[in-house]
Formats: sequence, structure tokens, C-alpha cells
Amino acid sequence: MAIFWGKAGKRFGGRRTMTFAYFAMAAMLFAAGGVGVAAPLLTAAFLLCGALFTIALDALGSTAFMRSVRSYERAQMAAVYRTYLDFSELTPPLVYSVVLSFFGLGSVFVTLGILAAFCGFFTWRYLPKPF
Repeated sequence: MAIFWGKAGKRFGGRRTMTFAYFAMAAMLFAAGGVGVAAPLLTAAFLLCGALFTIALDALGSTAFMRSVRSYERAQMAAVYRTYLDFSELTPPLVYSVVLSFFGLGSVFVTLGILAAFCGFFTWRYLPKPF
């Protein structure tokens, strides 16, 4: 699917494709959170569809970093990028453990959907237009 999303990024622009992927992923997460444990197979189907949009972010996300950093700064900024990746691996379990202590399993999907919608808005607003 990364090849498909790469072609979509070339045709429609990385900014539009990434924004679409964030909002579509948020919609799938809200649907999965709404269904929750009532219909586990339907929830799994929504999560699988959301994963297809996540591939777009994985395929195009590093391009935004590479274009925003000058070539002579890439070695120094790679450490910053790596720190961001490490932070993004550690933060969700912390947030989800707090959410799960107060709400049910579907709330985790809704929480992630809110974050995805925020990231979609942030991408649309702040990623440069020629991207």
C-alpha cells in the first residue's frame, strides 16, 4: 500500500494526502470506539481500515521531515527526529493507561481518533502548500 500512497502523494500532493489520511483514520477510530466491545469483528474491521490510512502517514511522513531540513543540517536533526520517534512510542501507553482507568476499551480508540483529527488539522494548517 505504500506504493499506492506514494503515487497518491505525487498526484494530489503530500499535504492533501496526509491530511486526508489523518481525517479518514480518525473517522475509522471514532467508528471503532463507537462500536467498541459490542461487535468485536466490526471493531477489528474498522481498525484494519484505519491501518490502511496509517500506511499513508508512514510512507509520506518522513518526506515532510526531509524537505523541512536543509541538507547540511540533516545529520544533527536526525537525532531530533529519532527523539520524536522514541517519544511517540512511549507516550501512548501512558495516555491509554490513564484513559482505561476511567473509561472502557472503546475510549482508547476515541482518544486516538481525537489525536488523529488534531494532527490532520495541524497538517492542513501548518505543512507548506507546495508539499
